[in-house]
Amino acid sequence: MYRQLLIVIVITAIATMLAMGAVEHWRRMGTSGGAPQPSAPGLARPNVVLIVLDALRADRLDAMRNSEPVMPKLARYARENVRFTNAVTACTWTRPSVASILTSLYMDTHQVCYGADLRHQIKGNDDILSKDCETLATFLKKAGYLTTAVQTNANCVQALGFAEGFDQYEFKGNVTADVVTDCALQQLTRIAAPFFMYLHYIDPHIPYEPPESYRNLFGFPPAISPEELAIVTNFLDYFWDHIDHILGYKPHRTFPELSQEAKEAVQTLYDGESRFLDDELARFLATLQRKQPNTIVVILADHGEHFWEHGCLGHGLTEYREEMDVPLILSGPGLIPKNIGALAETVDIVPTIAALLHLKANPRWQGIDLFTRPNDQPAFSATRGCWPSTRIELEAILLGSLKLILDKTTDQAELYDLATDPHEKHNLAAARGTDLDKLKALLAQHRQANIKARLATPSPADTKTQLDPALLDQLKSLGYVK
Repeated sequence: MYRQLLIVIVITAIATMLAMGAVEHWRRMGTSGGAPQPSAPGLARPNVVLIVLDALRADRLDAMRNSEPVMPKLARYARENVRFTNAVTACTWTRPSVASILTSLYMDTHQVCYGADLRHQIKGNDDILSKDCETLATFLKKAGYLTTAVQTNANCVQALGFAEGFDQYEFKGNVTADVVTDCALQQLTRIAAPFFMYLHYIDPHIPYEPPESYRNLFGFPPAISPEELAIVTNFLDYFWDHIDHILGYKPHRTFPELSQEAKEAVQTLYDGESRFLDDELARFLATLQRKQPNTIVVILADHGEHFWEHGCLGHGLTEYREEMDVPLILSGPGLIPKNIGALAETVDIVPTIAALLHLKANPRWQGIDLFTRPNDQPAFSATRGCWPSTRIELEAILLGSLKLILDKTTDQAELYDLATDPHEKHNLAAARGTDLDKLKALLAQHRQANIKARLATPSPADTKTQLDPALLDQLKSLGYVK
C-alpha cells in the first residue's frame, strides 16, 4: 500500500513539474522578443477572438472629456498587453476594411470597393467578398476550429460573402454594445475549444446615440442654443447636408455651420458611445479571461472618424489620420505587455494569428506577421469612397514618418512628415521631390502587386448583389445610404 502511495506521489510530482515547465516555457517565449508558439507539442491550442470596434478613433484610448477618461478600461487592457501604437487600416470604411482584416488582402486585390449608390440609381453595385478569398474563419476551420460570429454592420452580411467559413454567423443588425456582449457570452456557453469568435461592435458609429447615463457622464447637453441642440441630437440630417456639399452634389448648404460648442457636443455623444462600448467590452473580456484564459484576443477598429478635421465628417472619403489610424491591441498566452511603435497594418492580423498558432501561412496573404515585420516595411491604405458616384480614388503610403496621399483622379499629391506635422497641415510635395518620387514609385509597385495577386485567382462570374429593403434601411441609419 505504501508502495502504491509512493508511486502516486511521484507521478503527481512529475505532472506538476511538467506543468511548471510549460508555464516557464511560455514565460521565456514571451520575454525572448519573438512571438510565442502556442501550438507547440504538449500545449493546448489557444482559442482566437477577433473584436472589431466600428469607427473607433485611435486617439480615443487616451482621450479625456471634461476631465473624465473616455475609455479607461480598454486603455488599461492595452497597457497590460501588446499595443501597436502606429496601426493603419487598409481602407477607411467598413466593407473593404473588414474584407482586408479577414483575408489579409488589400482592397485592390479582393475587389470589395463599393456599397449601395441609390442616390444615383446605380443598382446592383454591392461588392461581394469572393469565396476565392480565403477568410480567417475558413483558414481556422480547416485547422480544426469551431467558428462563430456576432456581426452588427449591414455592410458585412451573409449575402455579401462575409459569413464564409463560419459555423454560426449571427447578424444582429445595428444593436447596442450590451446586446453584442450578451450574445457573445451566450455563445461562449455553447462552443467548445478550440474556437474562433469574431465580434463586431457597431458603437460608436454614427448616429451618435449613447444611453442617457453615458450622455450625462460627459456633460451633455452643453450650453448651446435650442436650434443647435436639435441639430446635434438629430445629426444625420446635418451630416448628409455636409457630405452632399463637399462631394459637389449640392452647391449650397441647407444647415448653417455649427458653433465650436455644438461641434464639441457632437463629439461628446461620440465619446459617450465610446465609454458605453468600453464598459461592455470589458464585461465580455472579463468573462472570457475567467472561462477561457487560453485565448488569443485581437482588438482593433475597422477605421476612424472625422469631426471637421480637414473639413470632413464621417469616414470613407479621405486618407487622413483621423480615418486611417486605428487602435490595435493583442493579448494571448506568453505575450509580454509592451507598446510597439513600428508601423502595423490591419492586413497583418491574419498572418500574426497563424504565426501565434504555428500554422502554415497562406502564400496569397499580403500581410506580415507583426512580430517579424521589418521596421522599414511601408504601410498602405486606399479608398474609393463608399459609392461609385463619389469619384474618389485615393491611395496612401507610410514609410517611416513620411506619408503620401495620392489622388488618382487628379494626380494631386500630398506629402507629410508626421514626426513634425502629426495633424497633416503642411503639404511638402513641392519642397521634397526626392521623397515624393520615392513614395510614388513604391505605390506604383504596390499597385502592380495587387493586380498580380488579383489575377492569381479568378473572380466569380457574378460579383454583385441586391440587398433587401430591411438591410438598406439599416445602411441608411448608419449613414451609408441616403
